[in-house]
Amino acid sequence: SEDAVLVIPHSNMFSTRNSATEATKNAVRAMEYHCRIPLRTVSEYTLDALATPPRLLIFPSPSMIDRGAWEKLSALVQAGTTLLVTGPIDWDRYLMPAARSASLGLSGTTITVGAEEHILIAGREYRLGFRGDRMQKVEKFVVDGQAAPEVLVLPSGKGAFIWSPLPVEVSDSMEAPAALYRFAAMKSGLIPAVTVETNDPSVLVRPVLYRDALMLGFVSDAAAPRTISGTLAESGKTFTVEVPARRSVVKLYGRTDGRVIATLDPSLADAF
Repeated sequence: SEDAVLVIPHSNMFSTRNSATEATKNAVRAMEYHCRIPLRTVSEYTLDALATPPRLLIFPSPSMIDRGAWEKLSALVQAGTTLLVTGPIDWDRYLMPAARSASLGLSGTTITVGAEEHILIAGREYRLGFRGDRMQKVEKFVVDGQAAPEVLVLPSGKGAFIWSPLPVEVSDSMEAPAALYRFAAMKSGLIPAVTVETNDPSVLVRPVLYRDALMLGFVSDAAAPRTISGTLAESGKTFTVEVPARRSVVKLYGRTDGRVIATLDPSLADAF
C-alpha cells in the first residue's frame, strides 16, 4: 500500500468554518499531480485503521483537531512516522484552546492571514495569496522570534513533525504546497516508484505496485495530446507515453526489468 497517507481534517470539514474541503482537494492535486507520489486516505476520526505507522502523514490545514486524533498522530510520530501539518493547530474540534504548539516547543500568536504572504521552504521563498474572504476566515501562526514564516522540522521520538505556520493548501498557490510535499517526502525517506521528467501536471501518472509488476495509469485533463517521459525506480528503465487529449492510458511494466508486459485496451483504460 502507499507509504504516504492523507489525513482528512474532518473536525474542520464538519464545522461552520469549513476550509478543509478546499485544503484536501489541493493536497491531493499537489501530491498526485505535481509530486507524482500516490496517496491513500484516512479520516481524522479513524486513525486506528492504520495497521502500521506509515512513512509520511499529511494533515492539510486542519486548524481544528480532535484531541484523541492528535494523541494518536503524536504516537505515530513517536513510532517513526513523519507528520506534515500546516497552519495553526491550537483549537480542538469544539474551538476550545488546545496548547499543541507549546507542546512542540513553539510560542507565538494565531492571527488572520494577509492578502500576500511568503514562506521559506528548505531555504527558498514561496508566495502565497489569500485574497477575498480568505483574509477574514483563514488564520496563520506567528512564531515568536521568527523573522519570517518558515517551515520547521521538529524531531520527536523516532519520527518528526514538519510544520508550516501558514496553511499553504488554502492559498492560491500550487507551487508552494507541491514544494512542501516534496520536502516532506524527502525528509521521510519516501522513494517514489516512478520519476516523471515531464513537468506537466495536466496528466496524472498513478503507479500501482504488484508482486512482479508495476501498473502506470496516465489520466489526461489536457485539451490536446501530451507526451509524458520518466524513469521506473526499481528497474531504472525509462519510458515515454503518448496520452490522447482527455483520455487515459494504462501500461503494465515488469518490476525488475522494466519491460512492457501489457497495454490496456483504450476503452477499458478510460475507466481507470
